[in-house]
Amino acid sequence: MKKRPQIGLGCVTFGREIDEAASFTLLDYALERGVRHFDTAAAYGGGASETILGKWLASRKPEGITVATKILPPYDRIEITPSLKRLGVEQLDLLYLHQWHETALQLDSALDERVVKQLGASNFTLEQLQAVVPRFSFVQNNHNLAVSDVSDEFRAYCTANGISIVTYSPLGAGFLTGKHQSGVQAGSRFAIIPGHQQVYFHDSAYQRL
Repeated sequence: MKKRPQIGLGCVTFGREIDEAASFTLLDYALERGVRHFDTAAAYGGGASETILGKWLASRKPEGITVATKILPPYDRIEITPSLKRLGVEQLDLLYLHQWHETALQLDSALDERVVKQLGASNFTLEQLQAVVPRFSFVQNNHNLAVSDVSDEFRAYCTANGISIVTYSPLGAGFLTGKHQSGVQAGSRFAIIPGHQQVYFHDSAYQRL
């Protein structure tokens, strides 16, 4: 991978909370301000996020950027052709396994470097990461002032094993703005994916607002 950027733009809302035009506006804004890493997933919007990002890449042809996407299990046979087609690229800078699954233990170690430069894990616990650590150079977990899946022990282990930590949801999917204290806002991520409420809507998180 090129020089590792310190900040990137997550594309989880593309094609779900916001449409293509709004997504393009955000992408242009980010690019103009120096963002050079873009993170998406096959699961975001049922592939819509990858498709929108791919259209933007084809339209703007930005230079010096990196793209990461994620795939869902099982992982015994990695199939990334659909993601490559939606993104309109022949090679991924970074591919994450989106969540833990026992087939991660069977991951093909001969992953074609011409197609995937580096491999990462997302939403893995320390124990799960330890089981597969030789294969990964990145790990991406939730980390913000309300909720964190990056403990001191987790961080120390990654540092000792040369694993770069990428964190997501710096504003807690909007929770840390305080706008949900009186209830879930219509059209928000918590309304569209109610399961997100379980992550943030509890006493310990509210106490940190």
